[in-house]
Amino acid sequence: MKTLNKLIWKNRPLGIRIIIILLSINIILQFYSLTSKLQEPAILFGMFVNFPFSIVITLLLLVIPIIILFGIYKQKFWKGILILQGFNFINFLVGAIVILSTPLSILASKMGNSFPDVSPEILAVVEMKIKLLTSIPMFIGVIISLIILIYIYKKREYFLRSN
Repeated sequence: MKTLNKLIWKNRPLGIRIIIILLSINIILQFYSLTSKLQEPAILFGMFVNFPFSIVITLLLLVIPIIILFGIYKQKFWKGILILQGFNFINFLVGAIVILSTPLSILASKMGNSFPDVSPEILAVVEMKIKLLTSIPMFIGVIISLIILIYIYKKREYFLRSN
């Protein structure tokens, strides 16, 4: 059984193995931070969704990589993987754009944080830096989602071979 699993793993293209590893790390990190994320606002297509509805969004964003990982592992429904990954891509992209285009005071209030009373000069200096730091994880998600989208589309014959 162990040699069969090694053989199956080695027969997968390198890109598919990398995607499996990335998705597995993503799922593990999401499970690790799940309890704290359930109380926080979630971002879906740039809209901030507050508790209790954020629970549904958070769980949805956890289930999507699990379904994608299952589809890749079983070599099934590559079109479904593209749809789900496209959803992730658009969600990350719109979320990052909204974060960058929303004034910091409004952004803080939507995220449930109080905004300190600071002078406009200080705010002007730190606003873009804070927004960039906040949106960096989303831009990483955009890049990874786009790479997975392109790779799965180019390797669709990998999914068609198994049928």
